[in-house]
Amino acid sequence: MDYFEQKLTEQESEKLPDWVSTKNKTYDAYHALLRLKSKRLEFIRTHDKKTDFKTASDSYQIRGAQVAREADMSNVTLTSSSKYSEKFNAELDRVNKFLLEKKEQHLKNVKKKKEEARLEKALSKKQKTPTTEAELALVEQQVTKAIEYLNDDVKRTLLLPTYGEKKPRKLHT
Repeated sequence: MDYFEQKLTEQESEKLPDWVSTKNKTYDAYHALLRLKSKRLEFIRTHDKKTDFKTASDSYQIRGAQVAREADMSNVTLTSSSKYSEKFNAELDRVNKFLLEKKEQHLKNVKKKKEEARLEKALSKKQKTPTTEAELALVEQQVTKAIEYLNDDVKRTLLLPTYGEKKPRKLHT
């Protein structure tokens, strides 16, 4: 039970902005804003294409109407007709600016990673050199040596020439 009591005291001691009160709907609106912010951050983190962010209000920005719907209150009340509306709108603008910065930073990081991968791939292609005759001879020598260690029954099963045979055996048709 200590865990739940600790969580309850954390919620009670939570630092709220001055426009938020636990006695009215501002508390619900504030937490709805935080939930939507969390969802938008998750969207930003999981999407890498610029085209994923075409519609700002569905992808990385939050509208007042979305917060009002989430908090189960009127959009007009939340965004324009209440004494806290101005401060709420300022908070919403601050959160949207933060989300825009995160989106741009994420896309910049994705572009940088793709560029690094492309350069690394190009570099690895340059470093690959054609196999020389000496290397091919060495590989052939090693394979021949490995085949010599095989049992004659295994060689016959694999259709390899056994001791004294010159050509590989053919399947019976």
